[in-house]
Amino acid sequence: MSADVRSLTGMRAVAYLRVSTQKQAADDKVSLADQRAAIERKAAELGVVIGAWFTDPGASGGSFEKREGMASMIASCEAYPRPPKEPGLVLVMTASRFGRPDDPEECSFWRVRFKKSGWMVRYCIGDDSDDLTTRHLMRAIGDVGATKERQEIKRRAMSGFRGAMERGLWPGGTTPFGFVRKATDRHTGAVRVLAYKMESSESEDVRLHPDEGGPAQLIRALFERYAAGTHATHALAAFAQHEWPAVKWTPSQIARMLKNRAYCGDLVSGNRAQSGEAYGCENAHEPIVSRALFEAVQARFRHFAADGRGVRGTYGLTGLVHCAACGQPLIGAGSNGRVRRGGGRSRFYRCRGVSSVGHTCHMRGATVMQEKLEGAVRHELAAEFRTVQARAAVWREIERALDAQASGNGQPSTDALDTAIRDLEKQVERTIRGVATGLYSENEAGPILNDLRARLAGQRRVRADVVRLADQRAARIPNREQMRALVDGMPALLATLSGAELRGAVSPWLRAATFDASTRVLTMEIRRVPNFATVGYSGTRAGASFSAGSGTGTATSIWWSSGKEWWCSSK
Repeated sequence: MSADVRSLTGMRAVAYLRVSTQKQAADDKVSLADQRAAIERKAAELGVVIGAWFTDPGASGGSFEKREGMASMIASCEAYPRPPKEPGLVLVMTASRFGRPDDPEECSFWRVRFKKSGWMVRYCIGDDSDDLTTRHLMRAIGDVGATKERQEIKRRAMSGFRGAMERGLWPGGTTPFGFVRKATDRHTGAVRVLAYKMESSESEDVRLHPDEGGPAQLIRALFERYAAGTHATHALAAFAQHEWPAVKWTPSQIARMLKNRAYCGDLVSGNRAQSGEAYGCENAHEPIVSRALFEAVQARFRHFAADGRGVRGTYGLTGLVHCAACGQPLIGAGSNGRVRRGGGRSRFYRCRGVSSVGHTCHMRGATVMQEKLEGAVRHELAAEFRTVQARAAVWREIERALDAQASGNGQPSTDALDTAIRDLEKQVERTIRGVATGLYSENEAGPILNDLRARLAGQRRVRADVVRLADQRAARIPNREQMRALVDGMPALLATLSGAELRGAVSPWLRAATFDASTRVLTMEIRRVPNFATVGYSGTRAGASFSAGSGTGTATSIWWSSGKEWWCSSK
């Protein structure tokens, strides 16, 4: 923080005022006017005139450098030092107004720093002794008391923070993108939207509400595209930057947003409570995305974490092949420095259990050349598509999976939901007529109407989710001509790919693969129906992204010789 340096030429005394922002503790009632009056009385008692006032109107006392007023006073006093024989005075009401750091000795450090510049810190209360030893002792006691007061404030603030979250109320902090804060008065029921940095009153409860003016629609699009497997986080960042340029979007920011449970209506603490358990409230506010969509996004994150998605350099099979001895994935292991005959250095895959700190894999020779491993995978996968009969069998399985996906099995129909919505609307109308005709009193009808309206809102949300998921399925189902071209051209395609492109083409078809370092055998289980949603791979050479169920597979083993050739045999 760049401090504002003010001229203190000819001044004998300056003053510092501060009030805290920790409203939840609600124990700090000393106003700036009270502090000013106390300091002016102390200045008159000492016979000095306050030349400059430094104020922090709403700043925590836990840090000195982060307070603008305090930082300005420190910089100004050091820029205009006083002579040792005529030191200046820094007047503060109490030790707690000067600062409440976690370490009480920090207050002593800053007082000494002022003293070295010729400025003596004096408190208006509890700092009246003329005996130097007694004054130091009283200051030390005041510093410890300020620290204890800060710890108590933090304890009360955390208790209030947790209590608010467990009641479904927004406790404060940065509002998640796509939401607005709405404050409801507990006495009158009046509702108002809080603008940026606007604070609520003591009698208001604050909850999050979707900002349907634009951000909420963008948030839904981000969740839907990621769940569909058509966009990774970097692609979503570019999409969001185009749609909402006022914010600087990054892939890590997108990932944090997609993992934030506030978007499915929950409030969960970011940190752990002292008991070691997270706290919060489910269904605390109206969600922006459905819980089913949120969980689909989390499932995709979990899949990538288990799959070893991070591919280092050109090692496209990282995380797809596992060690037969310990189950750890094979990862890129770099080069041994030797140059191959055709140029370039020899590169290897190695079991992660061998290269990890704990050395969980004790298999000797758990290393395989990159060109051999990738060549074997290419060869065996291409063999599944070489004959017309094989391609026809694969295509029949894919068509069955695409037909099942297009039908949306397991999803309620919009017709059934429309019928349920109409029935609930009629029940609401009948209840209102009952009140008008005297059949029900308002007190009797109130709970019934609230229940009906809640069920009606729920059915409408379910219908909106069904329509959205149907559109999502339609977007994910590929053009059948493109998919047929992909199946027919797979042998030629595999021969041209490497690195991340090879991974994108292989991963949808590879159900499992293990490498036994002792026998030098690679065993592969190949899907009859690919699962492109696990990768989100698309391109001009590989066709469009799509998701389909997996069918029966085949196992293939490859024997590695000590030379450059290798042989294949199907089990």
